[in-house]
Amino acid sequence: MISSIRQQAATPKPKKAGGDTMDSLRDIQPLDLSPILSMHARYEQTMAEYHIVDQAEGAARKDDDDYHQSRYSQALKALTRETDALRVAILHQVPVIWKEVMILQFHIVNVFDMHANCAGEPPEAEKEALQTAIDTVFDFMCCEIDTDHEKVGAAFQDGANHALWKRRYRTGSVEE
Repeated sequence: MISSIRQQAATPKPKKAGGDTMDSLRDIQPLDLSPILSMHARYEQTMAEYHIVDQAEGAARKDDDDYHQSRYSQALKALTRETDALRVAILHQVPVIWKEVMILQFHIVNVFDMHANCAGEPPEAEKEALQTAIDTVFDFMCCEIDTDHEKVGAAFQDGANHALWKRRYRTGSVEE
């Protein structure tokens, strides 16, 4: 799937009638691939690559092959940096469909587990990204599930409104 996306991205688009060269979102992004879905697909591919390189690094270690072990170790570090960057980028996205919420929640759980099982404090930027994602999922559910927030409780309604306004300010939707 990723290779077809890369191929599609590399294919030049014909100019539109009237000299308009601006691509619409539909031209640039297939309808079934949102930013969250695209980044998650790359995350999955990178994790698959990581596991292959990890196995090769383990085999090099068994064979006492320092040269290849060092090369594989460098590749693992690069793949780890890429998955970390993708994870943090996904945490900053705003989902528009339930499938995206499910993927966002998957990354929230992974980051939370990493922080819970790590010695020391996580970086402030990661903590903020995690809080943003948690607020975003809560806001999405509050907007999508048809219920009277006031009947759930005053504290719940205040929390839902707080999450709504945090998302609106973050996304530039600040009109009343």
